[in-house]
Amino acid sequence: KLQLKNTLLIEKNIVIDAGNIIESMGRECCKLEHVFITHTHFDHIIDLPFIIESYFEYREKPLKIYALKENIDILQQYLFNWSIWPDFVQIVQKGDKNQSSLQLIPIEYEEPVYIDDIEITPIFSNHTTPACGFQIKRNNQGFVFSGDTYLNHKLIERINLDTSISSL
Repeated sequence: KLQLKNTLLIEKNIVIDAGNIIESMGRECCKLEHVFITHTHFDHIIDLPFIIESYFEYREKPLKIYALKENIDILQQYLFNWSIWPDFVQIVQKGDKNQSSLQLIPIEYEEPVYIDDIEITPIFSNHTTPACGFQIKRNNQGFVFSGDTYLNHKLIERINLDTSISSL
């Protein structure tokens, strides 16, 4: 059986990557609001369209996908394009005609995103395609999710210099 398990649950509404979220979360996926994408290889994005489509009537808030600009472009060109899947950016959120059901939000290396008391910072990942990992911090304690990476001196330096990082 093929198993793609490239997802890390940060909070009940925040995940990194979308590799087989539905199998593990089921209908709880409708509580997801924030998906941070490391890169757009299929095993990291496979469940993105299903999170919206399968539970559309249960979703109370739009799904926000955060990714490097190059990866946002790939999602728009090859996935959410009306040929493969509907462009959910153009479909309004159920119950709120002023809000899109999907928001694609470009992020940049070293520019943190704040969600409640969580700081999520995209970090360089040395991969075959534009990619990032993430440093996640709460209350000055954190960890690093490297994403798919090869030898990465920037990552090693970050871990050695930042005492708030307790795990990789």
